[in-house]
Amino acid sequence: MKDIKQLVNQFRKAIEVAKEEREFYKDIVFRNFPVGCCGDTCDLLAQFLLDNDIEIYCVHGTYRDGLF
Repeated sequence: MKDIKQLVNQFRKAIEVAKEEREFYKDIVFRNFPVGCCGDTCDLLAQFLLDNDIEIYCVHGTYRDGLF
């Protein structure tokens, strides 16, 4: 578990550094990181974990509060 936490922290730091260095200023999704880019960030994190030999599972769901 410690390895996964280190990888995730490394991934997050890389995105934060890229944002600080204005790498995302033309990117419509990541320029406002972390706001509004959950799906794209999850996809990239999943690939990063796979590239580091961490098995991942993709789970999709919808929250329903009964008001519909």
